[in-house]
Amino acid sequence: MVTAVEVPDVELARGRHVVVVGYGRSACDLAVALSDVAASTHVVARRLLWKVPRRIAGVPSDKYLLLTRFGEALSRCQDLRGVERLLHGPADRLRRGLLTSLGRVAVRQLRLDRLGPVPPGTMEDIRRGSIALASEGFSERVADGRIVVHRDTAVRRLLGDGAPRVELDDGLVLAADVVVTATGSRQPLAFLDDEVLARLTDAAGDLLLHRQLLPMEVGDLTFAGYSSSFFCPLSAEIGAHWTAELLAGRIALPPPEQMHAETAARLAVLAEALDGHHARGGYVIPFSMHQLDEMLGDLGADVSRSTRLRQWLLPVDPGAYQSLTAELTARRGPVPARGRRSRPSTDGSWTG
Repeated sequence: MVTAVEVPDVELARGRHVVVVGYGRSACDLAVALSDVAASTHVVARRLLWKVPRRIAGVPSDKYLLLTRFGEALSRCQDLRGVERLLHGPADRLRRGLLTSLGRVAVRQLRLDRLGPVPPGTMEDIRRGSIALASEGFSERVADGRIVVHRDTAVRRLLGDGAPRVELDDGLVLAADVVVTATGSRQPLAFLDDEVLARLTDAAGDLLLHRQLLPMEVGDLTFAGYSSSFFCPLSAEIGAHWTAELLAGRIALPPPEQMHAETAARLAVLAEALDGHHARGGYVIPFSMHQLDEMLGDLGADVSRSTRLRQWLLPVDPGAYQSLTAELTARRGPVPARGRRSRPSTDGSWTG
């Protein structure tokens, strides 16, 4: 048995019976690659996810559905603003209709109705467990039998007597010379001791971070660049500026009780939107632009109004934020030296 990241190359599977556990992007990509050389390839999916075709009517879906403000606004966030209020209020029927139409396109284009792996629910659930693009060639290989999908089940046990096999929860036994687990990863914080972790997390083990950056009960620590985003380099860079401005004393934090309330509400929204797969609160998707907007609001900086308008229908261009780095660096100046360990104080400010 190996994990997805431990597969050296497809030669591992040549002429062998392969079982891939999982149905996310990595699992399906691996199944496609391994099925070209394997004797058989089975995918065991505990839960089917909606997949988005890479192109819809010739248009790249990843860019225009996942990387625009409009695409992000299709999921309900914690703090609805402007057009978002319209989409989740008076125009909610239109929003749901768009997602339903997209689901029908996905079913037809990926031939899910004929092949069998139609996920439960509707395309409204596309956001749950993260948004996944369809793996190139996956449906074609299911159609010709090179990949067999076993849905709504899991591996019960490995059978080592005689030829290697796996038994599924539904009792089916599969030949399994190679078992690849591609069921996601955890984000351990082993570099922090238990006492610090206890102050960093809630009872569910989720990170308590203001703006998904700042621990409210631990000084001298921020998580810039830690949360998964659709724009990870950009989110990390703006997060670093936010941290620098905080250390320079130019960000006014809300009172502790307000930060705690807002963080608890955000975690609840993320857990619902991602069906509990929110990486201990270290997930920004599907609200990547919202986090950027919040950080920039604290910094008193932003791109032009025309740029923001373009972002509603065109993919966000990280280069549009390039001038902000020079602006923020220039106005910051030298950071004052601190004489002792910084810590959050009772009024929400940081002392040093």
